[in-house]
Amino acid sequence: MRIAGVRSLRFLASRLRTQARLLGLPRRRSWRVVDGKFEMALTRDDQMDRRFYLGTYDGNLVSATAEFVRPGDTCIDIGADVGYVTLHLACRVGERGVVYAFEPDPRARAILADNCARNKMGNVHIVPYALGAEDGTATLHLSSQLGWSSMFPNELASGTVVSETKVPVRSLDGLVAANEVRLTPDRLSFVKVDCEGAEPLVLAGMRGLLRRANATLWVEINKASLEAASASPETVIELLTGIGYSVFWPRYRVGHHGGSNIGLSPITLDDGRSWPAHSNIVAAKPACGPE
Repeated sequence: MRIAGVRSLRFLASRLRTQARLLGLPRRRSWRVVDGKFEMALTRDDQMDRRFYLGTYDGNLVSATAEFVRPGDTCIDIGADVGYVTLHLACRVGERGVVYAFEPDPRARAILADNCARNKMGNVHIVPYALGAEDGTATLHLSSQLGWSSMFPNELASGTVVSETKVPVRSLDGLVAANEVRLTPDRLSFVKVDCEGAEPLVLAGMRGLLRRANATLWVEINKASLEAASASPETVIELLTGIGYSVFWPRYRVGHHGGSNIGLSPITLDDGRSWPAHSNIVAAKPACGPE
């Protein structure tokens, strides 16, 4: 009973510290330092902004940017939203590197542009297209929650849709071939794909680039969104393994000297594991497998 009481007090104290810190985040979108590295325009009323401000957003992903990205690299952020991951990547690649940030939602893209300008991130190229398997147009269902807009809204996201807009869709292979995205495959080190169900289409449209590159991929797996797109986690796995990638579960681990890095556990389609509702996977060429 005493141990349970101590735990309850610690939990309460933690909650109070969090609430007190959030008081420093106004309801009006304002500039705040995030992760001690850059500034973002944030509001207390946005749940994602609160996580960015508190440093509680996807620590594995942030660790992965440090693990796999080096100065001078090229990175791609597909589904960049307001730029939290984009800014981390831009800090990692430095002035000699390049980050391509794809964001079709015009509201999020405007904030992304402001965030990049505020931090003088001239190494970020913002691209307004939705990526897919082939060129065309699509209906983007705009959510009241930035980051949830989707061509394939799941049941949860459907309840937050406030409007729709037509967006241009391009394949990444086509953009590279047309020199609209200028990159050298051997400089491409990291690709984040978070497209609310469109991941299979996005990956299908960049197979040529991925075959030539040796990049590490971080891919969101949202079962409900994939099902809304008539796909599944297995669709993503089969596509990646079909072009020579090995696929892993990422796990956070602490190094011997207090540092951190990403541990990788292999995924197979017949391993009997039931997929969680929401997860992330890492894909890499076999030479980049777990240590």
